[in-house]
Amino acid sequence: MKKKIFLGIGIVFIVFVLWAVYGLFFAPKKSPSATASFNDTKNIEVTKDANISDGKMGLDIGPKSLKLFSAALQEAKTIFWNGPMGVFETPEFSKGTFGIAQIIAENKGMTIIGGGDSAAAAAASGYADKMTHISTGG
Repeated sequence: MKKKIFLGIGIVFIVFVLWAVYGLFFAPKKSPSATASFNDTKNIEVTKDANISDGKMGLDIGPKSLKLFSAALQEAKTIFWNGPMGVFETPEFSKGTFGIAQIIAENKGMTIIGGGDSAAAAAASGYADKMTHISTGG
């Protein structure tokens, strides 16, 4: 008797790749203003989609993206996380990264965190001890 094997690879990865390709090759090229700064927390604007106004920078994911990613991560059996969602070192831009860290920490599957900024983000979020493995090499 033959057994059927199902390899479930999440569609979320494909969506990330498509967004990356769009961003690299097709998205309008916009430069932040010379005065734009990671520390400019007085003029924060949450967009309704991926369109960022001229002179602005995308410094974190918004609540809709966090909800979308969280829904996919809750069902995952294995998670590889490499790269924070935003400039988590600035409290106003840490919500996305720390929200993802929390969802990953609550996941019952295997959670592997890439080194560098991802390891620092996991530690800063307070959830590092809940991860299966954190690489210090990237």
